[in-house]
Amino acid sequence: MKRIGQFVFVALSLLALTSFISNISQQEDGLIVGTWIPEGSPTHRMVFSKSGVLTEYNENNVVYSSSNFKIATTSPQCGFEVEVGPLFSYLILENENEIICYEILTLNAEYLALRTFGHGGQNRYYRQN
Repeated sequence: MKRIGQFVFVALSLLALTSFISNISQQEDGLIVGTWIPEGSPTHRMVFSKSGVLTEYNENNVVYSSSNFKIATTSPQCGFEVEVGPLFSYLILENENEIICYEILTLNAEYLALRTFGHGGQNRYYRQN
């Protein structure tokens, strides 16, 4: 009987963690929606829509890139085994030519920091009001 109780406890714990991680991903999906300006390049902008499309504009306000996006919290991503848990999430961009994966380092109401898989450093963006 003790083993059944332990099994039920572990199963419920895993279910709660999965639900928690899914909720974080949904919150980030909503939080990323809007217009973001790259640090050091105020004439460029990225616009994440509620429909899951990222549109990037150059300094002349001309679209130069469009991708579908999603935020994921599972492993693997883009062929890489990645960390999983409430502190880890990933931005996946996909268009007809390629799939690009970023680790989301920071995402809040004013600031977005991303790191491309397999590269150091980070790309920083500020929300346009």
